[in-house]
Amino acid sequence: MPEDDDFGDGFSDGGFSEEEVAEDDDFDAVEKKTEEFQVLSLQQMETTMRALITDVADTLNIPFSKASMLLRTCNWSKEKLVTAYLENGAKLEKKCGVEFFSVVVPQPKTEVLCRICDDKHKPQDTHAMGCGHRFCKDCWRHYLADKLTKGKEAVSAKCPAAPQCSALVDDDTFSLVCSPADVAKFYKALVRAYVEDSVGIKWCPAPGCEHAVKAPGGTLSVTCKCGFSFCFKCNEETHAPVDCAALRIWLDKCRNESETAHWIIANTKRCPKCSVRIEKNQGCNHITCRTCKHEFCWICMGVWSEHGNHTGGYYKCNRYDPKGKKAGATETSAEKAKAELDRYLHYYQRFHNHDQSKRFAEKLRKSTEARIIELHGKSGSQTWMDVQFLKAAVEQVLQCRKVLKYTYVFAYFLQEEQGHTVEERNLFEYLQEQLEKTTEKLSELSEVPLEKLDQAEVTNYTLVTKQFLKNLLDGVANGLTKC
Repeated sequence: MPEDDDFGDGFSDGGFSEEEVAEDDDFDAVEKKTEEFQVLSLQQMETTMRALITDVADTLNIPFSKASMLLRTCNWSKEKLVTAYLENGAKLEKKCGVEFFSVVVPQPKTEVLCRICDDKHKPQDTHAMGCGHRFCKDCWRHYLADKLTKGKEAVSAKCPAAPQCSALVDDDTFSLVCSPADVAKFYKALVRAYVEDSVGIKWCPAPGCEHAVKAPGGTLSVTCKCGFSFCFKCNEETHAPVDCAALRIWLDKCRNESETAHWIIANTKRCPKCSVRIEKNQGCNHITCRTCKHEFCWICMGVWSEHGNHTGGYYKCNRYDPKGKKAGATETSAEKAKAELDRYLHYYQRFHNHDQSKRFAEKLRKSTEARIIELHGKSGSQTWMDVQFLKAAVEQVLQCRKVLKYTYVFAYFLQEEQGHTVEERNLFEYLQEQLEKTTEKLSELSEVPLEKLDQAEVTNYTLVTKQFLKNLLDGVANGLTKC
């Protein structure tokens, strides 16, 4: 049982080694079907991109560089490109700025005046694409280097004579006039354009991660190699059971409210007995005041001894119960605004609490490996697999915290005024209560000192909590009144 704290760049052309098809660890036991997806490194993304370009070049019998230019102006869709090319190749080439690609411009025999630097240069020190606009290589180099500083803009760079000329700068020109370092930057920008413009590939949104995820249509939850799980549709953290549209409204609302008020409400509370300001420092909601030793619930501030089956359930405090409204009374606009704010803060506080508890669980997960090693050393007769129950428990708590966090967003929108029935809300709150109750118990059991750890009890609560998680997500997926 926790106590509180007093508040006071290179690329390779090597062959593609296919990633193992992964499953979303967060919901392996609760989703109706498991979607397949691949996590790709930068090198693997370049290899798959080159394979696509080669495939298109072979299909249409065109040079690799030309296929590359056409693909990046057709959102890297082979089907879209091939269809348009076979219907009217000349029209597509003009639209994509590659109509002059195959034109060979003869090198002049006399010095050339560069229209950028206004100096004369030897013919071999100049370059012109098929459009015929010739500039010195130094000006070409500076022009393309500037484009490369703008990232993705480099892959759609036009001839320096633009806007009069719409010719797209081809890959061969980059290789001819740019430094090796800038050529590497170009291909890196090309890979990034490939990921950002392709359907079915997305960057992992975790800070500092450079992996991308490739998934088929309909996939919702994916997990990157860095460990971050996110929604493939909206790029937010996985947020079952709430849908993307409701989550977007919720996050916008949260951003518009006072950050200071939110932090005070969600992170600190006064002990209901001695009024000492408390900041929560662990995941469990069973709090013991360090000053007066009073035990209470962090959610509803009620006495912890009253949170039992004999009182009607551990977490009746998960339900929003508007108070003070008399039957038949007409609310003023100010009263309605206050009531709506109270309702929002009720759900926000619980949303934020589970987010905070999830962060504690993530910290606990990092230290779990060391605890397992210590536990294995103390057990003597147990094998390494025998002591993995602790890791399974912590992972289960983390999964449940993530889902419980978003159940309060779901509940916020689960109102009669928005077309939902009282029966639906009651059933959802019951499923939420059951999951919250077992998650809290499992969280408390997994945080106790090793010498007090009860393997059988931890294992049992892990299985029970996993089942309650499945019940809740299945209930939402199947229709709450049908489960």
